[in-house]
Amino acid sequence: NQDLNKEILPVEIDQINPDKLVMEFYSDEPGLLVLTDNYYQGWKAFVNGTEKEIIPVFGSVRGVVIEKGENSVEFKYQPVGFGWAVGVSLMSLVSIIVLSYILIRKE
Repeated sequence: NQDLNKEILPVEIDQINPDKLVMEFYSDEPGLLVLTDNYYQGWKAFVNGTEKEIIPVFGSVRGVVIEKGENSVEFKYQPVGFGWAVGVSLMSLVSIIVLSYILIRKE
């Protein structure tokens, strides 16, 4: 397969945190950026500011399609259900405050 004969270029990572990875680089042609860490749901990829699909590569690592030219790629970890958990926590807090207020007024 001729695609497997393409040149493999290393990419320098500009920022790395447990929940965020940022890199900027130039590519002579469109391609697939592959990270060698494990693919895991909850990661989102942004290429030049636009959200892109993360592709499981070889079933265990993650990749994202890149464009020809300058690329800014950002991976952010946003666990599935995190928004729901925050919403439920806030509603619980509001309920506790309201119930406390009602009980205090009754006394």
